[in-house]
Amino acid sequence: MSPVESMTAGKPVIGVAEAVSVMSKDKALTMRAACEKRAQLFRTEVFLEKMRRLI
Repeated sequence: MSPVESMTAGKPVIGVAEAVSVMSKDKALTMRAACEKRAQLFRTEVFLEKMRRLI
C-alpha cells in the first residue's frame, strides 16, 4: 500500500540499484504527473469495476 500512497502524492517509487543513485529532487518533480496517473489505476472504483467485469 505504501508505494501506491507515495504515487498518489506524486512521489516516484524506486527500488535499490542505479535508480536510487541517479534520483534527484528535480528528476522526481518531472515524474510527478506520471506517478499520480499511475496511482489512479489503484483507486477503489477501478478495482470494483474490474471485479464486476470478472464476476
